[in-house]
Amino acid sequence: MSPRVKKSFYLCTVIVLLLIVSVTYQYLTIRKYENRIAADYRGSLSDIAEYAGDIDYDLTKLMLVSSPSTFTGMAENIWRISCLAGEEIGRLPAMEKGLDNAERYFAQTGEFALALARKTAKGQMISDEERSQLRKLGEYASKLNSDFQETETKIYTAQFTKQQLLNQGNSYLAATSSALTDNMATTEESMADYPSLIYDGPFSEHLVNSKPKLLEGVQEVSSEEAKMRAIAFFGDEDPTNVKAQGELGDGIKTYSYSIKRDKNQRIAVEITKKGGYLFSVINDRIPQERICSVEEAVQSGRSFLKSENIGEVKESYYQYEGNNLIINYAPVQNGWVLYPDLIKVIVAMDNCEITGYESTGYIMNHKRRQEPQKVISPQEAKGKIKPEMEVASVGKALIPLDDGREEFCYEIKGKFMDKQVIVYVNAVTGDEEDILILLDTPGGTLAV
Repeated sequence: MSPRVKKSFYLCTVIVLLLIVSVTYQYLTIRKYENRIAADYRGSLSDIAEYAGDIDYDLTKLMLVSSPSTFTGMAENIWRISCLAGEEIGRLPAMEKGLDNAERYFAQTGEFALALARKTAKGQMISDEERSQLRKLGEYASKLNSDFQETETKIYTAQFTKQQLLNQGNSYLAATSSALTDNMATTEESMADYPSLIYDGPFSEHLVNSKPKLLEGVQEVSSEEAKMRAIAFFGDEDPTNVKAQGELGDGIKTYSYSIKRDKNQRIAVEITKKGGYLFSVINDRIPQERICSVEEAVQSGRSFLKSENIGEVKESYYQYEGNNLIINYAPVQNGWVLYPDLIKVIVAMDNCEITGYESTGYIMNHKRRQEPQKVISPQEAKGKIKPEMEVASVGKALIPLDDGREEFCYEIKGKFMDKQVIVYVNAVTGDEEDILILLDTPGGTLAV
């Protein structure tokens, strides 16, 4: 063998060895990464099982408690644990069959406990029906605890065959996810008959499955009628450029249309199938500067809503997003600002063009409200707040509460300890319903 051939042979050998080492290292690194994620899945399953067990015990204790303060503390703990369980479910891999029922269980259980805590805090008694629901929730918590423990054990002790790994691309992580999906499918099926809770919380069935109030009793429009509505929004565009994109939505069904003005700008519009209302607008044009004032942008939004026959509105808070201004408007009924019916309008600050619109709150909630016949006076409402608060104004508003109710309130704005605050006092009972603190940020005003 000549020296040149030997040199080439040794060089090839070194390259092959380097490749083998590199591939082996990458394989081991990937396997280590997959094992770590698979371990995280097992950890989440273990945590969920533990949370379900804790909820089971606390629900049992809750049925025995007679002290309102103790009841509130336990109920808040159930809510906290339920939130943690929901977060852990979110960390599990996306499954074809999902864990919707289990996730819904934890969400509803936490909110139900808080709803009962609010009730006892007002001196009201827990009904027999509510105690029965607590008992049923405990039974489901016990089952979830058992099922998640069993699944965690199966995944932990799983010895995947070579064929099972090959079926999942030789990926231990994929095989783990597949086994997890198969095992949790049984749990999901067993929760299929999980009962709907009868209470006015944000996760209660009648609110999750509520129907758009604005669209009740309204006839559907055809795709062609909706397209004409979209063309009207686009203005002087050539109608042949407006392209139908199909139907979208679940609770609010819509027709979707788009137009491409140039390679850098596309506008998408959704029109509701019922009534042909404008539902959303997304214009991906990016304004390069801020020329318009906030007042001009607010007026541009008002004029646009007027053209949509929205009626009287009041601007709420705004937030900058780049050189766009996002403004929230609320309809007004006889002086009452209807906050549940908020409409979002996005205005480009280079020319005050409407570049975005979203009306979910308006379409889901808007209707004529029955106003209270007897209300306390604004002066009486002011007397309900701390005297240390420096009041700037008193208005009227309908506000949504955490438990799904709406209440007519006096909206009292002012300053307390150098912070801008809003206190909402029930216009009928005089009860304090909510408190917001306003934060002035570089992007606008936020309420927390």
